Amino acid sequence: MRLTSNRTVNVIIPRPTADLIVDRARSLWGSNALLTTGAVTTVFVRPTRNGQRSIAASPIGAFHITFDSPTHGQATIVRLEWGTPTGGTEDDIRQFLNGLTGWPVVGYGLPRTA
Repeated sequence: MRLTSNRTVNVIIPRPTADLIVDRARSLWGSNALLTTGAVTTVFVRPTRNGQRSIAASPIGAFHITFDSPTHGQATIVRLEWGTPTGGTEDDIRQFLNGLTGWPVVGYGLPRTA
């Protein structure tokens, strides 16, 4: 999988919110949802087909979370990625991330690509 576009962001959230995001992604897609490398956890976003999330579908994007950063008890979303031959936009990633928590974690006031 190659994601063609990305944006560095600096969205600080409470650690329990980050844990909720990871837990919900894991419940949707199992072990294929996450990749942890050092202090960074990558959450892969997979498309919805016929109203259901597809475990086997290739990711359309991802976001990266650093835990206990900037301080203990917090986490920072540090990067959004999107764009594959099968689709995926920055808005898709933002909407998915906000949907996992039920509130707008990644605000739409952040700068975007043109």
